[in-house]
Amino acid sequence: MKKIAIIGAGLWGVTVGQKLSQKADVHMFEKGRGIGGRMSTRYAPPFTFDHGAPYWQVKSKEFKKFLAPLMGSVVSEWKGDVLILDKKLGTQSTSTFSCFVGAPHMNSLCKHLAWGLNIETQCEVKHIYSNHEKKWCLVSSHDKDLGLYDMVISTAPAPQTIRLFEDLIPKNHGVYQTTFESCFVLMVGINQPWNKHWIAANVHHNPIKWIGIDSTKPGRNPDISALVMQCESKWTKANLNRDINDIQEIDKNTYELQGTKMWLNGILPTGEYEPVLLVRYRDGRNDFKIKNCERYYE
Repeated sequence: MKKIAIIGAGLWGVTVGQKLSQKADVHMFEKGRGIGGRMSTRYAPPFTFDHGAPYWQVKSKEFKKFLAPLMGSVVSEWKGDVLILDKKLGTQSTSTFSCFVGAPHMNSLCKHLAWGLNIETQCEVKHIYSNHEKKWCLVSSHDKDLGLYDMVISTAPAPQTIRLFEDLIPKNHGVYQTTFESCFVLMVGINQPWNKHWIAANVHHNPIKWIGIDSTKPGRNPDISALVMQCESKWTKANLNRDINDIQEIDKNTYELQGTKMWLNGILPTGEYEPVLLVRYRDGRNDFKIKNCERYYE
């Protein structure tokens, strides 16, 4: 039986792992504390935040067929009103919204697909080389020998894959054409139920581009409010290297992030706010090889 190593335990990684595990000895390595990749969930009890992909839209028959047996268990429909805000024009409107999410968390789907797989988390692969037996040798960032393999598959983001396979990938390969844009994600917990009629907001002409009320998703705790706010890439790029400790103040309806005030028209409820968490994630774009690699995944 062939022995295969898979780097990365996001949706692509665990899907490939399940397929190959039927005919090969599969070992998976994930540098994060848990599986999920860009469908990860951040835990800050009693709050949880889906700080990567906030939801899926089903646009193909194949993806619909894939999700069908999982509906009601680890996948649920998320629907409601979406607020559309334009600070520059001073307008506010509402539209209806329907999509699908992992239940009770976005990483629930990956956890379901990962059942039975041999996955080592908190293990970053640092180096790959071929030995005299034409086997692939993997070494971790802590110089741990991770074993010998007949095949190595990387589902990690392009920059990480290039660092690992740089001497092995032709320079004209599509992976080199993949570019990434950074995105700040602001996560806020409020110790009171969400009392607005909308479950998400699209914001224009503001550093914040998207607000998702994660606590309104199926299976979440309705007694608290968990907000995930994604910032626009251009604004993030301009502030990427500033100290995240500059985030100091949340004053009810005003968020002061990196010295830039983001007024949200008084749309957010007042209440006791938990400390802000800020993370960076990378938004991949590659029109040549990869499709649907923005906020929604198929």
